[in-house]
Amino acid sequence: MSRSRRSRGLTIAGWSTLGGLWALSSIYAGLGYAVSDIGGREKEEGWLALLIPVAGPFVAMGTLNVLTLRDSAPAAILLVDGILQTSALAMLIAGAATRHPGRSALELTPAVRLTPFVGVSNAGVVGTF
Repeated sequence: MSRSRRSRGLTIAGWSTLGGLWALSSIYAGLGYAVSDIGGREKEEGWLALLIPVAGPFVAMGTLNVLTLRDSAPAAILLVDGILQTSALAMLIAGAATRHPGRSALELTPAVRLTPFVGVSNAGVVGTF
């Protein structure tokens, strides 16, 4: 009797990758928001968009106006972060949607096989499991 089960490895990989990337984005958002008023400027609310998983980096690209800067490094960092978070979400969805044939309890029980042997000067038992 064979049962199907979800792809646990792909689901765990998706959750852990998405969670790790989102945690880094959240830390980056907190630091950016905290230092955005240095020099007497108003706090820049665009940093808070990074708190949104998956869509946050793309929203932040527009609200922080990183596309108009001469230096393209902030835009590249946010773009890569957004692409990686989207890929992690795709892994999570694929793992939850994919089903693999499972094994029955009888197939998972260990089997011990003992084979006696007799030699010219010795005797014993060989086992496999």
